[in-house]
Amino acid sequence: MNRYIVLLLLFVSACGWAECPSIDPEETLDCYFKAVDAEDDARIEKVFLNFPGYHFNFSEKPKREIHKKVTLAKNLVDPMPNGEVPIWAHKGNKEIWVKEVYPNWSHMVSFYLKQKQGKWYVAGYSAHNQPE
Repeated sequence: MNRYIVLLLLFVSACGWAECPSIDPEETLDCYFKAVDAEDDARIEKVFLNFPGYHFNFSEKPKREIHKKVTLAKNLVDPMPNGEVPIWAHKGNKEIWVKEVYPNWSHMVSFYLKQKQGKWYVAGYSAHNQPE
């Protein structure tokens, strides 16, 4: 009987909690959102390449809806003067458009994910239609 309970627990734990970062870009993004909502810098840093730090400035947690998923067919921007393309803009990255809905407003954000050693990491993000 105990053997069946152990097997059941192993199965539930494998299916119930995503590994962060994940082999699936949407699961990694979900890990990122959970870490942001929990205001947990350590968990954000685990899934965000070259983590720049995070400024938690919203008291309300948004509802999030995925609207579009794209694989970048080419680098998103030209190389910088030093010849490098920013990590978030590399060909082959995933761009996932997410609508973040707050009680009084909403906006669209592109999240860029990069695969590294078989797992997907958040490499950057950019809000759409924001004033400069």
